[in-house]
Amino acid sequence: MPPEDDTRGSLERARERLYSQHAKPRRVAGHATKTAADTPHAWEQQKSPIESAAPHHHVRLALKFFWGALAFFVITSGVAAYLLFSGDRSVSTANVPITIQGPTTIAGGDTVALQISVTNNNPAAIENVSVALTFPPGTRSVADVLTPFANDIEDLGTIAPGGHVERTVKAVFFGGQGDTLTVNAMLQFHTSGSNATFVKSTNYLVSVVATPLSVSVDAPASAISGQPFTVSATVRSNAAAPISGVVLQADYPIGFTPTRTSIKSFGNSFPLGTLAPGATTTVAITGTLVGQEGEQRVMHFTVGTADSAQGTAVAVSYMTQQATLTISQPFLATALSLNGGSADHVVIAPSARANASLSWTNTLTVPITNAQIAVSFTGSAFDPASVQSTQGQYQSSTQTIVFSRDTDPALASLAPGAQGSGTFSFAALPADSASSTPGANPDITLSVTVSGQYPAQDGSTQTGIVSLSKTVKVTTALALDAYALHASGPFRNTGPIPPVANQPTTYTIVWSAQNTINDVAAANVTANLPAYVQFVGPTAPNDGSITYDAGAHTVTWNAGDIAAGASRQAAFQVSLTPSTSQRNSNPQLVGPATFSAFDRYAQVSISQTMPAVTTSLVHDPLYQSQPSAGTVQ
Repeated sequence: MPPEDDTRGSLERARERLYSQHAKPRRVAGHATKTAADTPHAWEQQKSPIESAAPHHHVRLALKFFWGALAFFVITSGVAAYLLFSGDRSVSTANVPITIQGPTTIAGGDTVALQISVTNNNPAAIENVSVALTFPPGTRSVADVLTPFANDIEDLGTIAPGGHVERTVKAVFFGGQGDTLTVNAMLQFHTSGSNATFVKSTNYLVSVVATPLSVSVDAPASAISGQPFTVSATVRSNAAAPISGVVLQADYPIGFTPTRTSIKSFGNSFPLGTLAPGATTTVAITGTLVGQEGEQRVMHFTVGTADSAQGTAVAVSYMTQQATLTISQPFLATALSLNGGSADHVVIAPSARANASLSWTNTLTVPITNAQIAVSFTGSAFDPASVQSTQGQYQSSTQTIVFSRDTDPALASLAPGAQGSGTFSFAALPADSASSTPGANPDITLSVTVSGQYPAQDGSTQTGIVSLSKTVKVTTALALDAYALHASGPFRNTGPIPPVANQPTTYTIVWSAQNTINDVAAANVTANLPAYVQFVGPTAPNDGSITYDAGAHTVTWNAGDIAAGASRQAAFQVSLTPSTSQRNSNPQLVGPATFSAFDRYAQVSISQTMPAVTTSLVHDPLYQSQPSAGTVQ
């Protein structure tokens, strides 16, 4: 190949290579080239160098951006179309409103109807819908006001989208006046294809403006220390239906001692049973309050219902009222003692005499004039003819002893702090007189009334009156007898009559008890047998009530309860073998017996002694005319 001509320009040399038949293809980096297998066998039309040049790099980036934008547009268009044609299918408790409609104010004991409403504003149905209601304490069932109604569950089933369900629940609400009661409603539901439990809660509030039961208290503003006074509490039913298990509870202050109540109490509670609408019941409580002058004491009375018709304690309270009392000293402090004691209740036996003592003191800072102390007697066991008094005047027509300026000149004017006293005595009727009406609870009541005049702060004359009382209970008395029989009685007796020394003779011993005025319990008779007497064994009654203790040589009869006016009798057999030293005597068969029992009315134990039993047979019809039938030969 001849050397190139350097005089030609580079452009000319490039043209020659480009169009030369012997020009070899030149690989250009970045462009695809044909392989040898693709080489044509003939000349092909040559492309322009400009057409085979590589595209610029930014063209490819624009193309990628175009395809990405197109894909995003397609996707967003699809999502928009889905939301447009199908809507939002999500479920929320915010789309399920629950409401409770009912009165905002009620009276305790009213039957309240609550309307429960549930609406489904979700795009999907909600399933297994339920509303659990929790009622305030004290709520009762409409079917039975004694049955608590604490919870209720309403099953609403399935609620479709846009659906609405209502339920009405009735309950009887109780509460104190001014209370705010809360009912909680807990909504629960599920959705199809999900295990999730949706929960929503709301509250319903109602105020109690009146109560089914009310109580009012009537009490004195002041109470004299140690003197009886009465407080009355009146319970009223304000409900439209009968209320069962009504209970009044009294809370007494320190120093108060109840002595009498108009209705039986259980502790400090007074069960009143069932009250009809508008019905009232009054409980009167009498007692004494002890304290220092000027002290104030408060008594509280709460009315409510028990947890059952037979309950005695307040389970649900509706109203509490109080009474405030100021303790004051009596203007003429008076004390009465019986038989040397100051107890309010004294016990004496029939025909027994009681000694009484009165004392009085002016507690004011001013004189008391025309003071008078009157003691009146009442009671079935009082013996009007038995009253004795050296300082007072007894008026038999009114059965009253009066101590006044006529009997004691010092009572005409008592200076501040002045004291005085008087004595008297009285007796109970005999048992045979008081026993004319067995079970009449014989007693004697002494009522003392003190009066006098003193100047008030405004210059007027004030009349003061003080009263006190004491009760004397009379115990029962039993007519007791003990004797021996030989030819008569429940047992067959043997041996010589009159008894003979060194020869055994059997006797029937009889004990009898005749009760008079009060019932007695646990009556018992006990006696010892002399060492020379043997307990043979037969008894009447043969029920085990008569026992013998061989070691103590004692016979015991458990007579049990004996009603007023009733009688009991027992018999047992003994054997006597007299000694020669007992000749010409009537030996004892049974020693003196002791009768004991508990007097149910007087609430004391009583005892009497029965005489010893000898061989004398004055009670035996066969030997009554033979005084020597019991003398040992």
